[in-house]
Amino acid sequence: MDNKRKINAQAMGHNGPIAFEVSVDNNQVTDLEIKRHSETSGIFDQVADKLRKDVLENQSFEIDAISGATVMSEAILESADQALKKEGVQLPDKAKAQERYEEELQADVVVIGGGEAGLVAAAKLLTAGKKVVLLEKNGYLGGATI
Repeated sequence: MDNKRKINAQAMGHNGPIAFEVSVDNNQVTDLEIKRHSETSGIFDQVADKLRKDVLENQSFEIDAISGATVMSEAILESADQALKKEGVQLPDKAKAQERYEEELQADVVVIGGGEAGLVAAAKLLTAGKKVVLLEKNGYLGGATI
């Protein structure tokens, strides 16, 4: 018996609705495809790719939201979970713990944010001989300047 299905869902993103489709086969998520959105493309594409990868790898919507896009990624995860439940799809209860670690760093100055201003500030401090830690929530530097 073929249990392949495509389930349409919608979530409210930061800039408006996000339409997406969840493909399932025998109670397994096989794809999460964004159909339409009005989010900032450069940032959204990275978030959507990571979210898709995490859902497929964990076979669950009970995963961490993507830092820097928390509202949007939580909305997609919640909407997808509700849409599958409404269609009677029951994913295996096997959400795995995501890896976490702690690291202690010593610095003279901590710069929070790797956007243009944070990068300039960190560079000036380094030039002044300070030991600097630069923290950025996204997987890339440049912030909104990208």
